[in-house]
Amino acid sequence: MALLGAGTNREPDRHVPPRPIPLDQQSGWVLLALALIGLFLADLVLPRDIVVLPYYWLPVVLAAAFASPIRVLVMGALALALSLASGIHWAFFPSLDFLSRLVGLTGVGLMAVVVAARRRQSERELRATKDQYQLLLDNSADMIFRSTPEAVFEWVSPAARSLLGCEPEQLVGRSAAEFIEPADLPRLQQATEQILAGRPISCELRLRTASGERRWASVAIKPVLDGEGRVIARVGSCRDVHAAVEARLARAQAEQLFRMAMDNAAVGNALLDPGGAILRVNPALCQFLGREPKQLMQTSWSDLIDPEDLAAEQPLRRDMEANRRNSYRLTARFRRPDGPPVWGDLSVSCIRDADGGVSTTILQITDISELKRVEGERERAATFYLQLLNDAPALIWRAGLDGLCDWFNATWLAFTGRTLEQEVGNGWTEGVHPDDLAGCLQIYLEAFAERRSFVMEYRLRRHDGEYRWISDNGIPFTGLDGSFGGYIGYCFDVTERRRQEEQLARRAARDPLTGLLNRQEVTNRINTIVRQQPRTGSRTAVLFCDLDHFKAINDQHGHAAGDDLLRGVARRIGGCLRAGDLAGRLGGDELLVVLEGVQGLDNAVQIAEKIRKAVAEPIPTVAGPLAITTTIGVAVAQGGESVDALIARADGAMYAGKGRGRDRVIPIQA
Repeated sequence: MALLGAGTNREPDRHVPPRPIPLDQQSGWVLLALALIGLFLADLVLPRDIVVLPYYWLPVVLAAAFASPIRVLVMGALALALSLASGIHWAFFPSLDFLSRLVGLTGVGLMAVVVAARRRQSERELRATKDQYQLLLDNSADMIFRSTPEAVFEWVSPAARSLLGCEPEQLVGRSAAEFIEPADLPRLQQATEQILAGRPISCELRLRTASGERRWASVAIKPVLDGEGRVIARVGSCRDVHAAVEARLARAQAEQLFRMAMDNAAVGNALLDPGGAILRVNPALCQFLGREPKQLMQTSWSDLIDPEDLAAEQPLRRDMEANRRNSYRLTARFRRPDGPPVWGDLSVSCIRDADGGVSTTILQITDISELKRVEGERERAATFYLQLLNDAPALIWRAGLDGLCDWFNATWLAFTGRTLEQEVGNGWTEGVHPDDLAGCLQIYLEAFAERRSFVMEYRLRRHDGEYRWISDNGIPFTGLDGSFGGYIGYCFDVTERRRQEEQLARRAARDPLTGLLNRQEVTNRINTIVRQQPRTGSRTAVLFCDLDHFKAINDQHGHAAGDDLLRGVARRIGGCLRAGDLAGRLGGDELLVVLEGVQGLDNAVQIAEKIRKAVAEPIPTVAGPLAITTTIGVAVAQGGESVDALIARADGAMYAGKGRGRDRVIPIQA
């Protein structure tokens, strides 16, 4: 009976080199190929009504019985080529009948390739199985042998070299007793008696190697019986278990070291049985719990841990008992008979039996009472400073490592009128003005990814529904361990500042006398409108307006009256404009009107006439009602035309009107 070892002294060579194709197979394939070619030549000389096509594929089918799939495929390709050549020669190609036959015969050829592949695979598997058994026998770590009933070796496997240091041939004809340690010969004699009685045996014996070394071996022997039940031989195996014996000794030594380490460890250790009874404790645990070893051995584990922490531990213990985990760890309070509970960092692992059940539980408890005291002080300090932040006049928020906000102070919540539960995560974004949200999130996420500070302004809805501008300053912070912990931000209401800035911006864009857009602003607006024109499909017109004889009014009635007149003209023009139209003062008595979305030049001229007539009505001034006329040049923007060119065309049309007598509207074509 051969018993296989767990390892071998050398790795067997598993590479099987390709076997050469036998000569008879090569010659057979060549003969079939020649026969196919001969068949083709015969087909060329035979009468046309003798159909030879099906016989072209007979060599392909015959080749599948012995040739490789590649050779069968080559034979099939040759048959296909010759079939096509024959069909072309006899003018069968490309008739439907010929092609259908050829497709069917090609399928037969493909099936022949499949048959050859399966045959080759079966041959390889058979050869691999034979080689594997040979490798198993030659490379087994166990020494396999056959002997006479009297234990004289008749055949021995090569493993004898590694086990006994002898060549297998040196053992044949020798008695097994020569290689047994004398002290173990009685056991060999008992084994021989059992084998002669027809019973298999297994035992451990010490063998003597050729070098004189003693090694433990596990011997398994089975008697070989003839038809009448008599023992005619015995077969067996010898396995080197010297390393296993050494491992047992090492394990015993390790157990002793474990006991020493447990007894001298600075942290508390204990062993529990499956029922929770304490089997063994070390001095450190006795000191931690304030009890003598004998007291602890008479106490159940559940009586030592705080009931609240015991409830938290029990699900973990059940998971370990159910083999869903092998260990767990938690912080717990432990009872002492001489004072308040003490804190311990509890680590629990287990030793399992052969069935996977917990046979022994190993506890390790580190005293963390001082650490807990420091943590308590730190938490109180954190609570104090958090309260300071909570009551701060600024709106303050905090985000964690995931970038989501997890805290807002009371000032923020009072400002928004929402609860902390509503604001955490991404809830705060519900209060951001829709026009500001995308830009706000982009600034925040980019800064968060780069771990850098940021400042941004956006509108946030106040509890009364009004959107207020706030300045949000975000700063990354580090945790107690020095690593990145998230972001903290503080915000201030800057609505009044923004309003003042907007007022200043509006003033900077307006002509102080008329209230119309100034030259720079109206030019910028036209640029924006013209750039959008191809995208929107609308048309834009420019009216260049110049007051007729305005200098004479200033000279005759004074500049105060001229200023009143300009303001009145500006009001009259504004009253003629549609929503979206613009009016600006270029300087002096030159005014510019921008009409967006006109239907064409005629539409723009109609609006210009309306303006001309409105301006011509007398206007109240400090010098009394004064009348003035205006000359207007009209131009419609063309595709690709610059703003300067557009204004120049309208200006040119205006000057043309001046030359024709003033007080008129002059359109100009593109």
